[in-house]
Amino acid sequence: MGLTVTLPAKEQAELGSKFVTIACCGDSHTRGGYPQELQKALQRAESSTTWKVLDFGACGATASKTPRAYAKSPVFKQALAIQADVLTLLLGTNDAHKVFWSESDFVENMTNLVKQIQENGAARGRAPSIFLGVPPPLYHKGHFMASLLRQNVINRELPRIIPQLAEELGVGSFDAFSALGGPKLQMPNSMSPDGVHLNQVGRRLLAEKLAEQVLIHQGLLSPEEAPDSPMSCSSESTMEHSPPARRRRMTCNHSVTRSRAVRQTC
Repeated sequence: MGLTVTLPAKEQAELGSKFVTIACCGDSHTRGGYPQELQKALQRAESSTTWKVLDFGACGATASKTPRAYAKSPVFKQALAIQADVLTLLLGTNDAHKVFWSESDFVENMTNLVKQIQENGAARGRAPSIFLGVPPPLYHKGHFMASLLRQNVINRELPRIIPQLAEELGVGSFDAFSALGGPKLQMPNSMSPDGVHLNQVGRRLLAEKLAEQVLIHQGLLSPEEAPDSPMSCSSESTMEHSPPARRRRMTCNHSVTRSRAVRQTC
C-alpha cells in the first residue's frame, strides 16, 4: 500500500479530471470490506473524476482504549500520512463487546481520533473531510461471535451516539445501520452467517450509501437526487442494473477481539 497517492496539481490538470483520494479507516467492516466496492460505486456514478479509495481497516479495532485501539494501529498512521481529501471512520462494533463497552470511553476516544485527524491535516495544510459511520446492525443468529456483543449497544446506542457526535464535532456521517436493515433487522440477506459481518450484498449496499454522501460532498450529486431511505436489495444483480446516479447503499465489516475471554476474528 503506497503512501504517495495525490497527484501534483500540474499532473491533475493535464489529465483534465478531478482527483479525489479517500482513506477508509475502521475495523474489519473496512478491512477487506467496503472500500473496494466504494471504488467501483464512485467510478460508476462519476467516471469523469479519478477516485483513489484506500483501505486502512484493522481487524478487531476499537475506538476505545483496548489492546486493539485503532489510534495505536500502524494503518492509522499510514492513513494520516497520505493526506487524503476524504477520510471515513467506521468503528463501534468491537467497542460493543461485553467486556469493553463504555459509552463515555467510546465518545472520548472517537473525539480524540477526529481531533488527531484534524490537527494532523492542519499541520500539513490539507485537512480531510471526515465522515463518521454508524455500524451495521447486529443480527443475532445464535452464532458465538454475535453472542459476545451487546446487541442493544449496536442496534440502539451507537445509532444515537455517532450522528450526535458527528454534529457536535462538525463532521459528516453515514448511516450503515439504517441502510442494512435498521432496528427491525429487515435485511438478513446482507449479512454473513455470523450475524456480525457483511456479505457481498451488504458490502455493496454500504459502499453505495457512502458513495452517495461523498458525491454530495464533492458537489457531484445534489441532496435532492439522493434517495430518502435505504434501497432494498435481494441480490447483487439488483444494483448492477439500476441507473448509476440512483444506485446507493452502504456496508461495513467488523471483527471482535478477546483478551482472555475475548476472541479476535476478521
